[in-house]
Amino acid sequence: MSAPTKLISCFTKPNPFSKRFSSQVQNTEKPAQQSLGGTTSETPKDYVQVSAARKRMFVMAGLFKSAADCPDKMTLSSMSKNMDRFRVRASLVIMGLSALGALSSIMLAKGVVDDFEEKKRKAA
Repeated sequence: MSAPTKLISCFTKPNPFSKRFSSQVQNTEKPAQQSLGGTTSETPKDYVQVSAARKRMFVMAGLFKSAADCPDKMTLSSMSKNMDRFRVRASLVIMGLSALGALSSIMLAKGVVDDFEEKKRKAA
């Protein structure tokens, strides 16, 4: 496999486990319970320990009312979903602040130009 093909293939393969949580995954395997049909009905779930900083992030994003409401352990999928929600909300806040900054710079520039034209008229 050539280098460009290998590089492209690493982006196109679906990755079921996020790399950012792979070091924190705790595999809690429950004993397989036999149902009436004789097959295993439960699958192991991967849990992630939620740090205090992530709890604060979830509270700031409005996903939980307080840090005490946030659970100590979350499944990998719910943690990823909550991080995505936080990321989207943070980007919306940043976009809003950028638009506000752009509008304020336009207003300030217009005021500076008006002051300069007024001084120019007084001088003439």
